[in-house]
Order: sequence, then C-alpha cells, then structure tokens
Amino acid sequence: MTRSEVKVNLSVPAGKIRKINGGNLGPSMISNAEDHPYGDHASDFAALNIPITRLHDAPYENPGRRLVDIPQIFPNMDFDAEDPANYYFPHTDDYIKEILDCGTQVMYRLGVSIEHGKKRYWCDKPKDVKKYAAVCANIIRHFNYGKWEGHHWNIQYWEIWNEPENWDWEWENDVAVRRKLPRQFGGTIEEFNEFYCELATILKNTFPELKFGGPSHGEPRKYAVDFLNYCKEHNAPLDFYSCHMYSDSVQKHKDMVFDVRKKLDDAGFKNTELHLNEWHYHPRHPAWYFKSPVKVQRKYLSGYYRESKGLNSAAMLCAVLTAWQDAPIDMGNYYTTGTARGYGIYDLFAPTPSYYGLKAFGDIVRYTERISCECEEPVYALAGHNEKGEYALLVSAYRTNTGCGRIRISFDSGVDISGVELLDEHNELDRIYFEQIENTVDIDYTGDSCVVLVKFTRK
Repeated sequence: MTRSEVKVNLSVPAGKIRKINGGNLGPSMISNAEDHPYGDHASDFAALNIPITRLHDAPYENPGRRLVDIPQIFPNMDFDAEDPANYYFPHTDDYIKEILDCGTQVMYRLGVSIEHGKKRYWCDKPKDVKKYAAVCANIIRHFNYGKWEGHHWNIQYWEIWNEPENWDWEWENDVAVRRKLPRQFGGTIEEFNEFYCELATILKNTFPELKFGGPSHGEPRKYAVDFLNYCKEHNAPLDFYSCHMYSDSVQKHKDMVFDVRKKLDDAGFKNTELHLNEWHYHPRHPAWYFKSPVKVQRKYLSGYYRESKGLNSAAMLCAVLTAWQDAPIDMGNYYTTGTARGYGIYDLFAPTPSYYGLKAFGDIVRYTERISCECEEPVYALAGHNEKGEYALLVSAYRTNTGCGRIRISFDSGVDISGVELLDEHNELDRIYFEQIENTVDIDYTGDSCVVLVKFTRK
C-alpha cells in the first residue's frame, strides 16, 4: 500500500481560495418532471456551487427545445430584426431561469452549437454582420433590459462564437491531413477574426457596461496570436479571452493557462480576463483506435465515456482546480455540468464520480481564507476556513496506480476533526469512519485515485 503525506499548516495563511469552478450547461429541461423525481437534477446542480454556467450546446441536452443559439431564437436572417414576432424566447427564458435559481450566473454564448453529421445547417458565416449584431442586441435587451416581456437578469458575460477553427478532418496514418466540413464557422480563420472584431465592436459600443469576448479557441496555441493581433490592430474589444483544453494531464492544464496568459500579455491585453471555459478529463485514444473497424470503435467509445467521468476524472478535476489556484486564470468551466450522457456528469440516471468531485470542490470554495498545505504530486491539497472559524481540507490523489492507498493527514496545531468524506471505488463522497490520533488521521482508499474532504475546527 502506497502512503501519501499531506501536512496542513494552520498558522500559515495563503491568500484566498478562488471560486473558479465554473460549468457548462444546467439541468436538462426534459428530465425535470414532477412525476419523475429521480429525473429532477436542479438540487444536484445547485449543490455544485458553481459561480457561472456557460451556455453552449444547450439544444443537444434538451431535444425538442429551441435554446440559446441565434438560429433557435431568430430562425431566419431575412426576417425583420425589429419585429418581436420573429423571435422565440420561451424555452431559453425557462432554461436560464432555472440555472439562475440554482445560484449561478450565466455566460451567454452568441452563435451556434457544434454540428456533426453528413450536412451542416447552421455553420454558415453570417452574411450581414450589422443585421446579425442587431439580432444579438435585441437578445441582450430581452434578457437584461426587459425588452419584449423580457427580464432584468444582468448577464455580464457575452461570448462571441465557439471554436471557429473546428472542422472535420480526414486521417492518414493516425494524422489529420485535410479539412472536410466546418463544425462551427463556415469560413476561414481570417474571415472569423474580421467577423469577431466587427460584431464585438458594435455590441460593446451599444452596451459598454457588459463584457464581450471569445472566441473559445479549441487550439489556442495555434490560433490565439493571430486573433489577438487582429483585435489589437482593429482596436476591437476583448474583455475576456476564452479557450479550451482536453487532456488527462494536470500539468498540461496548468501549462496552458500560463502559456495563453503570456500570449495575452505580449499582445497588449494585460487586463483581459482568461477563461478556460471547456476542459475535461480526456485520455488520448490509442493508435489502434483510428485503424479499427466501426464496430470496434463503438465498443471502445462506450468504455471510454464511462472512464471520462469516472474516479480518475473526479480526482483530476479537483487536482486541476487546486493547481489553478496559483495560476493566472480567471475562470474555468468544466464541460459539462449538464445531465446528458457523453460528456455530462450523469450515467443515465445516477451521478458519476465526476459529479461528486465537482461537488467536493464546490464545498471547499465556501472556506475562502486559504491556509498552507504541503504534499507531493500526484497528490494535491487545498485548505481554508470561513468567517465562523470552520475549516475544511480537500485532498485529491490522482492516479497513484496502486489499486489502494493511504493518505496521512497531519496538522501543525491542535484540531478536532468533525467528519471525513471519501470518494473512491466504494464511496460516493460518503462520510466514513476515522480515527484521529493527536493531530493526525489516516484515510485508506480503494482504487487508483480518490478525493477526500475533511471538516475540522481548531482547538
């Protein structure tokens, strides 16, 4: 059995615990039925204590609902942008209200959801940017300023588009060699940069009190510099820059933040917020996957998606959010905090380990006054206390690869431990029995990873 050490230094303050645990998507509208209480995920979602929820791909988790996307609300750009009869708001009104009722703000993505399939229906480059801007402005007025029986929700973050560089690829010898169909923006990168600058400028001039940004690059190391330089050259607003990262490496998630922050600073956007607003536990496919028959790929993917929100995922996401406490990031949005299968945090009806990992981190951020912890990778620890003098410690052991292990937690002064919650192969963040010996407690876990949440007070 491998033993890991975590030392908590209650006498050493370490700043603030930052609430950077954002999400993507809220509870599914088609699941929350009164006659199916097991399908009502609103209370589960609220328990995650998410500060902001990004609205992207909402139609896919809510089949039959016209949600969020510009074409879902304003279906024909040949229509009159000033006629309320040409807009459809009811579904999005209800969707956003439930998310807000769960205690989180929203980031509204202006654009379209990702498209797959043999044809693409919504990815065309907008032909008339001024008309598109007029539609976006009326959507903003509806949700923020009461237009057309609307609301006063004070949504601050408005993101322009998502992954404009995302196209299908053809593969040769496991290497992507050629683009096929667009998944998000049916134009060149240069055309997108021009589109962003024109649209963002119009909207920022119209609503200077709001924050506009984007464009959620999936490959920021490849595309950020040209985008940033174009924005600077055309004096376009960029209140926040957003990008994505999919990996199973904590270090890669951390490196991405520092790398992109440097690109922003070097381009003169030192006051622009950095949002890594899609990220997920994402192991690389093995080389044989791409050469396999469809039947084999399907079987592999079934297990892959179970793994992608399993115990390793839960430990990694807590580890990443802990590592980001000391990184120049303003918000991270896990993809997804929705209830659908695939990248969601549920497996049919039941919450997955990823859900419980997010819930554990949502708890630790309530203890805002951070205190120092010492440990060695692959173990990560974050501790703090609140105004009431209550303390909490979050420990994530990520891929210790032992099948079982022990975490020894020691404190530099007297404590009374009131409870220990464990997420491992046999516990879903359940309270477990523990023995405190002076200022030390040992936590045994089963599996290659685990998450531990300890509550205590000082003597």
